[in-house]
Amino acid sequence: MPQTLMPQPCVDQRAIEIIGQHRLAQQTCLQRRGATDARGHIGRGHGMDRLLAALRPSGLYRQHIGRTPRMRAAAENLVPVTLELDGKCPVVVNEGFDIATAAERTLTVKTFNAGQICLSPDYVMLPEGAVDGFVEAAKGFMARAFPKVQDNNDYTSIIAPRHFDRLLDLIADAQAKGATIVPLNPAGEPVHDVATRKIAPVLILNATEDMRVMQEEIFGPLLPVVAMNVDQAIARINAHDRPLAAYLFSDSEAVQAQFGASVTSGALVLNDIMSHASIESLPFGGVGASGIGAYHGVHGFRRFSHFRPTVRQSAEGLSGQRLRAPYADKQAALENLLGPRN
Repeated sequence: MPQTLMPQPCVDQRAIEIIGQHRLAQQTCLQRRGATDARGHIGRGHGMDRLLAALRPSGLYRQHIGRTPRMRAAAENLVPVTLELDGKCPVVVNEGFDIATAAERTLTVKTFNAGQICLSPDYVMLPEGAVDGFVEAAKGFMARAFPKVQDNNDYTSIIAPRHFDRLLDLIADAQAKGATIVPLNPAGEPVHDVATRKIAPVLILNATEDMRVMQEEIFGPLLPVVAMNVDQAIARINAHDRPLAAYLFSDSEAVQAQFGASVTSGALVLNDIMSHASIESLPFGGVGASGIGAYHGVHGFRRFSHFRPTVRQSAEGLSGQRLRAPYADKQAALENLLGPRN
């Protein structure tokens, strides 16, 4: 009988190096290249300068060219694609959940890198009566975590002047359309400073669908807050592109189960924000508009590998003889095995 050998992964060595560096830049534009043409996976994201600089000489880095052109280029070259995209990651707070805990855990990640993370909470939906409590808890969190913003190395600048201006435009657009703007800047400090490119966190209350801040991925320290119940929140999420992650704060297992069954997202985190990204045993990736495929730990190795089956035939080659003519005796034996026809 033939001997079945263990599947052997055929992996681009450079891809292994990229996976190894994934903690440096989880979202980096990557394209593996073979000897003559593209043979690998394409990833997308915002990236970090150190890794991008290392990739440029090797031909692995490509400028962001948009989803459609990238998918078209991949299809034309028969390149398997892994895309980690973006989206608006929603936070839903259920009735009865401790609002201070929800606010602190949401602001912990929203202020991390000044919200410039693909998994950063993009907007919050919570019960009508919890809005004031959320605002007060957010102010308390900022007073404890960031007594200073502008002259504080723990608080990150916006990556570029263009994005700094874009975020200010989002605030102005929301205010012009009726939102209540609640800046969380420390007393005596400006909300934003063009010299430092730092913008203190800003809550945007009464955000509506016609505001740009509810239409675009924010990627910054702005946080719209909308009053609605869980059922309304589920309907709102499902009416839009599928998010990279969805966050639910609820003590009710029934509500947790309902939310998980009703919402499609790249990941689901209960009673926390972004904690799944640090668990190497879990795959990381989006679904629909937020991505294709997943990586992380062994999932990344498998995603960037081809497990090639390998078989060594025996000297007698008996298994192959079943396919050799003449077939009459073989057909009779097969029919005998299957039994009489009805």
